[in-house]
Amino acid sequence: LAVAANRNRQGCLPVDAPFGAEYSYRSRWKWYERAMTRSFGAFDLPTRQRARVILPHLRTNRPARVLDVGCGVGHWAFWLARHGWTERVLGIDPINDRIEENRRVASRLGIDKLEFRTGHFPDMEFAPTDQFDGILGIESLQYIRDIDAAFHRIRALLAPRGIVIVHVPVLGYWREWEKHCLDSDRLRELCRAAGLRVLHLRR
Repeated sequence: LAVAANRNRQGCLPVDAPFGAEYSYRSRWKWYERAMTRSFGAFDLPTRQRARVILPHLRTNRPARVLDVGCGVGHWAFWLARHGWTERVLGIDPINDRIEENRRVASRLGIDKLEFRTGHFPDMEFAPTDQFDGILGIESLQYIRDIDAAFHRIRALLAPRGIVIVHVPVLGYWREWEKHCLDSDRLRELCRAAGLRVLHLRR
């Protein structure tokens, strides 16, 4: 994969830049690490595997307003912000250092439709008018204490005909701050209780 020299009109990386290329703009990297990440995108294999499965769903559905729950370093939020169909992307995460670094990178790249907020989902406040065509929970929902409340909040924030895309480790990672093991049956149960219809579920 190669990064084109031109930039799009929003000032961020080109649409065809590798997934995770924005990670190269973080202050921690040396010049050669920046060059490699900008050229090839995210290096860790699990992230690349998730992207291979999830990105086709985003390209097909093209959500205009997106909420990224537990956005972390912002791979998904930055990728969405490159694309012309996206009007607004809001990334939220409880770790303020990540949010501040994401804001710095977004500012450097001149992305005005990308916003990052520090907060714990589902407890944080949203504007009464906040509605999202797409809501992502990639490797984040297993850490939320009240998972039932989280799914009901997702349903309340989802616009009509909106989509929710989540990815969770079935057995967890054995981290002490993980709250749930979310297998297929549990995910179906949570969606059903919140009034969401499962369109696609795979391991």
